[in-house]
Amino acid sequence: MGHNHSHHIPHPTEPNEARHHQRILTIALCLTLTFMVVELIAGHLTGSLALIADAAHMGTDSIGLLLALLAVTAIQRTPSTRRTYGSHRLEVLTALAHAALLTGVAGYVLYEAFSRIGAQHTLATTPLLITASAGLAVNIIVWRLLASGSKTNLNLTGARLEVLADLIGSLAVIVGAMLVATTGWVWIDTAVALGIAVFIIPRTWALARTALRILLESAPPETNLTQLRRDLLTIPGVIDVHDLHVWSITTDTHAASAHLIIDDPTNHQRILTAALRLFASDHNIPHATIQCEPRSQVCTTGTTAHP
Repeated sequence: MGHNHSHHIPHPTEPNEARHHQRILTIALCLTLTFMVVELIAGHLTGSLALIADAAHMGTDSIGLLLALLAVTAIQRTPSTRRTYGSHRLEVLTALAHAALLTGVAGYVLYEAFSRIGAQHTLATTPLLITASAGLAVNIIVWRLLASGSKTNLNLTGARLEVLADLIGSLAVIVGAMLVATTGWVWIDTAVALGIAVFIIPRTWALARTALRILLESAPPETNLTQLRRDLLTIPGVIDVHDLHVWSITTDTHAASAHLIIDDPTNHQRILTAALRLFASDHNIPHATIQCEPRSQVCTTGTTAHP
């Protein structure tokens, strides 16, 4: 019996809806990136480490927005003969690059915070308050902008949660600046910066870990290969399972391949259909390639006998 392959590919987002999401994400990304640069410059000019840390936090928002934009854009592109999966992996490469960049920024904030312990430095609280308040306004605008699409798109939902977290960070910078202005305790700005940096680092590392897992083609953490094998063996007519592989194309799109040894070649189509349904419905793997091998073609060594 020859190789029997079958694929179940998820339906793409509706074109009009995808373009609408693309516009929203592009506007939100431009606003966030622009003000991230503004905060970085203002942080250096005012001497506020908290503002620099908040700019790094806006960088995490930019990552979320950019990844969502890449995902929506990739869905609309037709795979080519050279890129059979389309451009979906751009999302993963972008995530890894930005995770490395943000780790560096967070490391700088931590280094600068500890170097300021016991040192005297000035803080321009008025421009700091103005910049932080403007940053809060930008976060509110972006958060409201993403509201409509977040109800139907998981990427926009995740990006909106990132913006909400940064909105809280902007509030922390404003409160810290007000306390410095009223008390003169400049160390409060450093404390706020440390808090934001500590909040950023675990999320950045989690992002890098996910990107590396996908690039190394490891199985998704939610996939239990042992249980998947057991489930395949419960399909009537399946005798054994080997060469079972599961990997991720992007963070939310998984693929698999497997060889099923079957007792009767005439049942291969029924078994194939049942296996594909099991992969997609029970294990959230919509793209599967399955090969059915009759028991008569399996050698005693466990390999398939090919003519």
